[in-house]
Amino acid sequence: MQQVTPSVYTETTVRGCNPSYVNTGDGVVVIDTPQLPTRAVAMRKEAESHGPIRYLINTEHHVDHIFGNYYFKGAGLVVNHQGVYDNFMTVYPELDPSRTLPKPCPPTTPTARSCSPTGRSTTPTPTKGASSSPATRSSPNARPG
Repeated sequence: MQQVTPSVYTETTVRGCNPSYVNTGDGVVVIDTPQLPTRAVAMRKEAESHGPIRYLINTEHHVDHIFGNYYFKGAGLVVNHQGVYDNFMTVYPELDPSRTLPKPCPPTTPTARSCSPTGRSTTPTPTKGASSSPATRSSPNARPG
């Protein structure tokens, strides 16, 4: 973590949010947590070296802000707004990865055609190769790039 001021530390070298902490006269306030477990554990250890963690503030519900919360369990009161709670506790359709994943099916069975999102067989045929090129494959939820 990089020291920004004598009492403020933040992480700017990882992808995603910038987990931070502030050393106050009464303890430490953590702002968002790293999503990688090893970084979350290291951040907690470093923050606690400055004093007890009093608060953990989550600024939004995305995983790069909250995923490390587990590794701060028991380390202070978690503070967030209602939107974080609502979005974190409910999987909305746009956050459900199963909507866009292809259905698994064995590649050499007659049912392979019915598993494909386009209805075309994606298995190679002995004389033609793959009957569906990357340009023609699409997901029912695909968005223009």
